[in-house]
Formats: sequence, structure tokens, C-alpha cells
Amino acid sequence: MIGYLIELAAVDTNDVVHTLYFSDGSVHRPFPPSDPDRPRQVYLPRIVDVAIGQGGRDGTGGEVVLTNADGALSHLYDWAFDGRRIEVRRGEWGTPWAGWEVVLVGIMEMPRIAYSKANPATITLPVKDRRGELEVALQDNLYSGDNVYLGDNVGPIGDEGTADDLKDQPKPIVIGSPLNVPGRHCNTIAHRIQLHDGVLTGLNAARDEEIPLTYTSGTPTGGEYSVDLASGIVTLGTDPVGTATFDPVDATTQTAAGAIRAVTSRVWGSETAASLDQDALDTLDLLTPYTLGLYLDSEVTVTAVIDRIMDSLHGWWDFDADGRLTCGLRYVPESPAGTVWQAHHIEELERIVPNGMLGQLVYRVEVRYARNHTPRRAMDNGATAERRAWAEQEWRTAVWEDTSIRDRHPSAEVMTIDTALVTRGDADMLAGRLRMLYSVQRTTHRVTVPRELTGGLRRGSMVEIHHPQLGSRSGGTWRVEALLPDDPQRGLTTVTVWG
Repeated sequence: MIGYLIELAAVDTNDVVHTLYFSDGSVHRPFPPSDPDRPRQVYLPRIVDVAIGQGGRDGTGGEVVLTNADGALSHLYDWAFDGRRIEVRRGEWGTPWAGWEVVLVGIMEMPRIAYSKANPATITLPVKDRRGELEVALQDNLYSGDNVYLGDNVGPIGDEGTADDLKDQPKPIVIGSPLNVPGRHCNTIAHRIQLHDGVLTGLNAARDEEIPLTYTSGTPTGGEYSVDLASGIVTLGTDPVGTATFDPVDATTQTAAGAIRAVTSRVWGSETAASLDQDALDTLDLLTPYTLGLYLDSEVTVTAVIDRIMDSLHGWWDFDADGRLTCGLRYVPESPAGTVWQAHHIEELERIVPNGMLGQLVYRVEVRYARNHTPRRAMDNGATAERRAWAEQEWRTAVWEDTSIRDRHPSAEVMTIDTALVTRGDADMLAGRLRMLYSVQRTTHRVTVPRELTGGLRRGSMVEIHHPQLGSRSGGTWRVEALLPDDPQRGLTTVTVWG
């Protein structure tokens, strides 16, 4: 018999952390006595429902419902659960602990308590994957605004700005090789500008109103600059004539994998390596060794940055059952598939039209790249006409178009994607992949099958589906986009597939 187990952490009213163990069966000790991991662990049979979905932009989540009909769990009402870890497993009673499938390693939100005369009291634990841990500000290092001025034309001590300009604003962060960034004027009298809160590996260019400045390793004078890569700070020889802009480089974050490792380490610290699917990240860089460039000088969450990175590759990210951040690219579904569903397996089959890219048929793709982070009309004071024209445009665009698709499908659309890509070659590669994905008619289906046929499926898995209602596509390979919460009463799972 298949059952569920959960292990969770909660804090009592005395701030003591406890681990609680629950099951959905009458068996208190679900593992054999010889189990090396949980030989004598008791699980209280309190679970009445487990509904957890996988995949989608909002990640994996759902809820676990515990019965409290006898009031034995009422002491938990004042305990703290939110933000604490929970592990949900599914398996056969009597199987050793290590043999139980991990459904979710995530975090909980505040429980919901319900009681009525008609229904037994319950405690519902909303659960979600570890995405919630990354819903925090990427940059918590703010300017203190406490530069100390020593007198006119002497220059203040410090690079923290003043209470009138930078106080409490986030210090900028460079990812990869962003172009034409303005930096933060952290010491205006000393002409110091911070480009990055951390170590840069290089600075490709410095300009004043689009006119290149000259590097010096000494003290700069008019038309010159020096740079301290260790602090990410540039010093100019004089006040800029117009707008000063720079092309900084952090080579450690130029690829998607490097960027994701860097931004998540700001939250997870020493746990970062174990919290990431390293194989998935290595594969990502192998398939898309694109150069990225992001300049972040305002409040933004870690999840928003990862979204921007993966959107730039037309990829996805999620958490696997073990609670590791994983990721992948959207490709045309490929054989062989690890799972095969025959017509007699399928309880329900429905074609749907989703919002967003999965529902699009396109005849033109526009990939925006090489973002100019300081677009404006530059002064005509010596910069080349070509450079001034570049500075006026925020984006460069790589385009693919086939108007014959629009002739056949008048509702076909134009797909425009803003990316963090820097080079034209990378943008052309992405445009070509988008053409392969969306220039032919593809469909999305919801397929409901017995739960035991979905074991091991995750977002990005491939499934071969045989059903006469699919017409010529019967027997084709489809990519899993999401798994909706289980239906425990019917023993079914609904899977969203695309292909």
C-alpha cells in the first residue's frame, strides 16, 4: 500500500525547535526494524490529505492536511511553522526510509486551523519549494551616507555617499559584462564612482559623454581614470563633462551557471553548492555558453534576477524533489522518453490554450540584446557619430522572420524577448532556437493518469503518449510542463504536457 510521510521542524512557545513526524496510515513505525536510517522512528497517523503540484512559474507547492479531531495537536496552535523546513515522502509501507520517493523538500507557511460541528478539526500546512528562501533582496548592503568632508576641494573620507544622495540606497551589482553602466557617484569631490559592490575582473571601457577616457595606473588628471578592481570603484581625474559610463566585467558571472551560483550564494552561503543541481548548471553552460550582462542598482529579489537570467536563455528553473535548484532549456521534445502512456492508462485528456509563449505560433522573432544601460542623446562634442547613435538606442535586435507562416495563420504573432545577452552571435543562436520552437503549430494538453505512472516525472521530463484523440501526434514525445496536485481519493495525477 502506498502512503505518505512528512517530517517537519517547528518552534514551540519556549523557542525550542522540534522535529515532528506524521503519516497517513495506521502504521506508527513504517520502516523495518533493520532500517539503518529510521529504525525506531514513530510517525503519528494524522495525515488526511496531501496535495502537491510541481512546476510552473510559481514553483512547486500545495498543502498537507492533518486531522485534529481528538484535539491532541491543539498544543501546536501557538507554535511557529512559517519559514521552517518540511520533507514529504511517498512510498510503500515496510520499505526502508531511503526507498521512499521524495515528493518535496520545502518550507511551510502559517498553518490554517479549521473546525465545524459537521467536520473534524484539521490543521492545514501550506507548503512550497525553497523558492521562498530566495524571495529576498539580492543586495542588503546599502550606502550609509556617512562620508566625512574635510573642507572645500579637499575631498571627503569614505565611499558611502551622503545623507543627501546615496544614503540607504543599494550598492550596485555587476553580473557578467553589462554595457554603458552609470555607476554610483560614491564620493563626488574625489570623483569616485562605484560600479560593483565586490571584486571586478576587468573594466573594458570608461567614457565621458561617449568619449573614451584614458587609463592610468597613477593619479588621474583630466581625461583619465584609474580603477580599483578589488572594490569596483573608478576614480576620474576631474568631474565628467557630461554623463560618465563604463563597461565593467565580472568574468565569474558571465555565464548563466556562474551568475546563478553567485546570486544564490548571497542567501545560502556555505549551503549553496549542496542547494544547487550542479549537473543541470554545467549542462546549461555547455548548451548555452552565452555571455550575459546585467547591471543592478535598485532593489530586486534573487528570484527576479534568476528569472531574468533564465528568460535570457528561454529556459526554466525550479526545485527538484531533494530541494535543489535545478534548471533547463526549452527545446523541441526529443525521444526517447523515459515514460510511456498507452490509451488505457489515460483517464482524462484535454487540449488547452495556455497564456504566454507555450500558446504562441510566431512568424517573427525579435531578440533584444546588448542593452545600453544609459540610453540618451549624447553631446556632439567629439564622440563619433556611430557611437552617439549607439548611445541613443537601449537595445540591439536580432530578427528572424517568415511571412509565409502569417499567410497560412493570420493570427500568428511577433515574439519579442528582452535578454541579458551581450553579443550578436548569441542573440542569433537564441532567435534560431525560438524559430524551431514556435514557427510550427504545437499544442498543450492536460493528461490525467494513475499516480503510480508519474513516479520520477519532473518539469522538463519527456513522455511518450499513445491515444487516438491525438491524431497523427499519437505516439509522439511530449515535454512535461507541470504536475497538478494529486487526487488522493482517486489515486490520480494531472500532468500538463507540451509538444
